[in-house]
Amino acid sequence: MFQELRTDPDYRSTRLFQLNQAYTQRIVDVVRSAQERHEFRREIAPALVRDMLFGCMEHRTWAFLRGEGDFDAPSLADEITDLICRSGALARAATGPEDGARQHLDRLERVAARLEAATASFENQIRSTGEKDTITKNK
Repeated sequence: MFQELRTDPDYRSTRLFQLNQAYTQRIVDVVRSAQERHEFRREIAPALVRDMLFGCMEHRTWAFLRGEGDFDAPSLADEITDLICRSGALARAATGPEDGARQHLDRLERVAARLEAATASFENQIRSTGEKDTITKNK
């Protein structure tokens, strides 16, 4: 439906256009705010980030929208966010070997915490299905 409306010559005068513009403007505002806090590179146009984000989402969901497949929304959101944030983020300069090692250690600790949380969630799901013995046998 949205695709059909966007091609209408009067689309820019519709309430849907206004809502879409307000919604997508939030991405522009977030990028500008990150740039002001020196967390995101200033040479990247906030509107380009917005276009890449929504264009990527639209492209990745085409098969689903045509009824030809499915997609994992949380994984897609994580991948797109990671791509945009890593490409736009300012590199944090390490002042010495200890700082660089500390950054790597901090990152590894965050990854480990996410893995531990995912494992706990998985174990809870299995326990709730009554397959507790499977967990203890595999440990």
